[in-house]
Amino acid sequence: MRKLLIVLIASAGIFSGCSDFLSKDPDNRTYIDTPEKVVALLTSAYPQTTFYSAVEARCDGYVDYGTAAQGYNSLFLYQEDAFQWRENPLTSDGAWDGNNRLWEASYNAVATANHALAAIDELEAQEGPSTQLSLSRGEALLCRAYAEFCLLTLFSDFFDYENMATNPGVPYVTTPETTTFANYTRGTVASTLSMVLQDIDEGSKLVGGSSDYTEPKFHFTTQSALALATRVALFSREYPKVINYVNQFFPATVTNYVTNGQKNQDGSLVQFPAEDDPCRIFCRNNLTDWNLLSSYNDNPDAIGQEFTDADANWNLLLSEPVTAIYRTIAANIFTRYCLDEQIMDQISSLNATGTGWTYPNIVYSYSGGIQGKVLQKYYEDFYYSDIVAGIGTGYAKVPLFRTDEMLLARAEAYTMTGQFSKAIDDLNLYIETRIPEENFDIMTTSLTEAKIKNYYKAQTSGENSFINNEYNAGRFLTDETQAELQKALILTILDFRRIEFLYEGQRYYDILRWYIPVTHRDMTGRTSTLTPDDDRRILQIPQTATLAGLQPNPMTNIPQPW
Repeated sequence: MRKLLIVLIASAGIFSGCSDFLSKDPDNRTYIDTPEKVVALLTSAYPQTTFYSAVEARCDGYVDYGTAAQGYNSLFLYQEDAFQWRENPLTSDGAWDGNNRLWEASYNAVATANHALAAIDELEAQEGPSTQLSLSRGEALLCRAYAEFCLLTLFSDFFDYENMATNPGVPYVTTPETTTFANYTRGTVASTLSMVLQDIDEGSKLVGGSSDYTEPKFHFTTQSALALATRVALFSREYPKVINYVNQFFPATVTNYVTNGQKNQDGSLVQFPAEDDPCRIFCRNNLTDWNLLSSYNDNPDAIGQEFTDADANWNLLLSEPVTAIYRTIAANIFTRYCLDEQIMDQISSLNATGTGWTYPNIVYSYSGGIQGKVLQKYYEDFYYSDIVAGIGTGYAKVPLFRTDEMLLARAEAYTMTGQFSKAIDDLNLYIETRIPEENFDIMTTSLTEAKIKNYYKAQTSGENSFINNEYNAGRFLTDETQAELQKALILTILDFRRIEFLYEGQRYYDILRWYIPVTHRDMTGRTSTLTPDDDRRILQIPQTATLAGLQPNPMTNIPQPW
């Protein structure tokens, strides 16, 4: 859906009258007339950019260091757009990253999925149904749902839960474009979400498992479909559904503990899954192995290659978009905007276990006085269009879904449904793969109710803490003691998610979901705070789309502008 219009170009030679020319089909598009061609087409049904770069600098902890390597400031304007929450980005539509590019790439993916679905309908009508066509239909539906859900959660006020039925959604396109100007409407958040859920439900029933694809990590499978359904349910606060989806992938919640009756130093009973517990075994084999990644601490590119490896069990779905995210991460050697060094040290080391994470082993600073500490999760494949001029296009493998997200989602769902013991079990399984093996000791590192409540005491009791703000009122249990633990568990999960999904865009979703205010300060000392009711929290519909008739998002309530 390029800019919500199609431009049809006719060849001037059509009027030549040449019999040889007239004997040929003037439509030079590739016909999708075999199941194999449908499979090939669907490789383009995944957005050819990523929202990660478009939202990362919108988050808390980012600072304006004011300098970058000579000549790079203009290339990374999307970082400045994000940092200052600009309504109308300075980056052009052709930029690798940014709001406008995300909109365009997402709708291009939707258009591809729709063309694949139309081709499948035609092939089934001509030749009858087949296993391959059924698998491709499932994949196309899931691709469309994924792209539309990204757009819905970023370009509409999705997280204003009470007004989903009236807040504008985004156009949900279900047919291939056949006209020059199509009349698109936004519908509502609720109606758009309903269509996302319908596509996920139907697509999940049809899509195949890993053995059905040559490169399964680059296609939706039954496992990654569950991951998508889990994310949608979590963001929609459908907590029982989150538990149901994750339980179809992860083994059931543990019940047997490794040290029955033994107590921690704080006097609480040790609660840690036994060695032979199926869920503990599964997590050891399928969660991201940060102890392995830390062994490459002297080679950042090796970390990125291992992290995004298609053979890694933790990666459920990968994409290889055009993006500058590899360079974006590289502190302000390329861009002025990056995580504050102290913030990076804090989130990569401190946690409720009382024992440091593995992450600091691979968080490093650039040499030469460049400010900023980074975790190099990606690497770049650069393809030169002109080697002499040194220009070309950068690609990076990025994980769209990982197993870690599903486990933490279940822990959050258990917490919000009052199943605290099960939530702590999941969190303990998570920390085992995040603490250096030589420092891991169940008696001292395992999470307990007392340890969690004590660690977050200041925040759970603080009047100015976001967890207690008016926007989160009514979300927690009425019993004060239970509510304190519930809030402390949510804060634990949010902190775990912050470092786990660094540079993967999930922190911004957590800011939206939990109404976390964010204050930024630029190099001149000016500050602005993105409050929970600030209209800038929503990405603005690109001007190319509003000129075609789409209603823009209101940008009238900006309590603390720059």
